[in-house]
Amino acid sequence: MFRVYLAGPIRGLTYWQAFAWRKLAREVIESWGYALAYVPTLPGETRVPSYTQLLDARVIGGAGNEALAAEDYAQVVGCQAVFVYLNSNQPPVGTLIEIGWAYALHKPVLLVCSETATWTSHCFLNFCALDVFTDVRSALVKLHEVYLDWETTNVATAA
Repeated sequence: MFRVYLAGPIRGLTYWQAFAWRKLAREVIESWGYALAYVPTLPGETRVPSYTQLLDARVIGGAGNEALAAEDYAQVVGCQAVFVYLNSNQPPVGTLIEIGWAYALHKPVLLVCSETATWTSHCFLNFCALDVFTDVRSALVKLHEVYLDWETTNVATAA
């Protein structure tokens, strides 16, 4: 099954900044029949606990940053593509590390950069990304192309 890891900052952002793009990406990805490496629970949804509650419990509550990093690394390892949205004014260290993991593991990285985040044009980000976009919808179209390439490769390998 084709799995997608959604990466992007959460802490320090408004609800809209942190979750609106995840909601759109999740709806589109799931409508195509792809899986998410994790299913982000958005604030206001009935699933409990939410991703932000888990994040707070692991980081603030004492389970530690190591547990968060290990879980996120395992999700990157287990996915076929990484979909990243960078929209914060400060570089999100965890998300940047996830991009590096994905690149090192030969996972395609689709990078959406907010036009207000001026640091996102850094040459290292461009080097690691399969493609860079300014809007989520265009990146989702490219994600579908990545899936088609993956499917072709996996069908040929299985035959």
